[in-house]
Amino acid sequence: MTAVIDSRFEAGDYAGVAELLSDRMMEAWFGGRPEHLLSRLGALERELGELPPMLRAIQLMARPVDNSAIELNEPVDLDAVLSSAEDPAYRSLATAAVLFGLRMQGRPVEAWRLGIQLAGKRDPLQPLFDRHRGWVLFGQVQMGLSTMLAGRFNEALGLFAEAQLHVTVPTLPFLTRDAYVKAAVIQSSFGDTGVARSLLEIADRIPRTDSWAEDAVDASASIVRALIADATPRETLAELDAIPLHHVGEMWPFYVHAIQQACERADARLEALERLKRFEATALPRVVGQGYSGSVIQGSLAANFVMLGNTAAARDALELADPDLPTTQIVWGMLFLTTGRPDLAVQHARRAGAGSKGLRQLELWRLSLLSNAFLQMNDADGCVEAARNALALPGGLDPEDMPLFARDVRRLAAAELEGWPDEPETESPHVDELRIAAGALSARETQVLRLLVAGRSREQIAKELFLSENTVKTHQRSVYRKLGVSSKGAALVEAERRGLI
Repeated sequence: MTAVIDSRFEAGDYAGVAELLSDRMMEAWFGGRPEHLLSRLGALERELGELPPMLRAIQLMARPVDNSAIELNEPVDLDAVLSSAEDPAYRSLATAAVLFGLRMQGRPVEAWRLGIQLAGKRDPLQPLFDRHRGWVLFGQVQMGLSTMLAGRFNEALGLFAEAQLHVTVPTLPFLTRDAYVKAAVIQSSFGDTGVARSLLEIADRIPRTDSWAEDAVDASASIVRALIADATPRETLAELDAIPLHHVGEMWPFYVHAIQQACERADARLEALERLKRFEATALPRVVGQGYSGSVIQGSLAANFVMLGNTAAARDALELADPDLPTTQIVWGMLFLTTGRPDLAVQHARRAGAGSKGLRQLELWRLSLLSNAFLQMNDADGCVEAARNALALPGGLDPEDMPLFARDVRRLAAAELEGWPDEPETESPHVDELRIAAGALSARETQVLRLLVAGRSREQIAKELFLSENTVKTHQRSVYRKLGVSSKGAALVEAERRGLI
């Protein structure tokens, strides 16, 4: 396709090139490099004076429109977006251009809301015939991606399922493969790994092309394979590190999530913090606090800080995460469980329910949080009910899931629930390492700890914090007890391990 366009262009048949591109733009877009096509469009514009609507639309994709004036809660002028066009291909492409522009500014929530506005204007997908040269399918996948990055995972799965129903376009099979792979990313990250594996198997059977788009689909598939493989955490990290980041593209939040999951399984939380801080310092397309792309780093940082006992840092990170995400609510629940507020942990776990419904892994995290919180409240009935709901999840529970439940929860559930799994062969570093209530340092204790490891004497600390020396001594004893140490040197080592200093 690219060779034909170039040949006609060199022959000076500009009108013929414009007609060919308008009719087969998808093949031109994905068949050659986008920057080459953009160069040709610029030359055509100079020669013809004005481009046909389809070619103007593709310019929007190559040079996304500036959506900076669109406010979070301000409806987009759909007539301006679609230019009242009748051609479904143009509508799909112009819409995709606006969604892409918003995502590139780190604003997936606005892109998702625009997708909702456009839902009634979409053309029906075609399970038997492709009447629109692949554009409607392309637009559907783009809406699914925007919804996915906004953190509305269940809605995204629905959009990708619709795209999977569309007939595969013979010249653009990677669009269908992309719909299966992106759904597999959601399932492997938050849902059911068995479903993710099945989706990936279907995707692998779809014919391949030599399009540049294949590399991006392959990178997403590699994330899925790393998460569902029967491998050690270190092997998983090695597999993730081998994925070329320039191919990961807009799927970077799910790559970050995969890194976090592997580090968590390896009980390598300090390594996770180092990796996350490197991502945080990178100029990624994100607005902190908006959607999943604007929250994955903050939420992952907070989860590690909670497990390391640094509740102040965890709270600071969570304040920057999108509160509408179930992942944010679950980590808030972990924090409140740690700080002795199981009642608030229950509240946040319940708020997460709307977003976690139907996603096995998210529901497992949420229900284990509920059971642990209820037990801390001495509500045995609530604890058993949450454990029962977890046992009823698709596929039930197995010993590998047990680390999410505190030991006392597991004992109670085993006594009350038929089919509760046996204890794991090795103890988990997860829930039972939460510094529940008494294990978390207060803000004042954290101040005293940092001054102690900085070499200050009790007298100096008392003067600096306007406390008596006896009060400082009491705080020091409490710090040592909570850290499980008996000397300043040991306190320094343990504080560094937990990320407290």
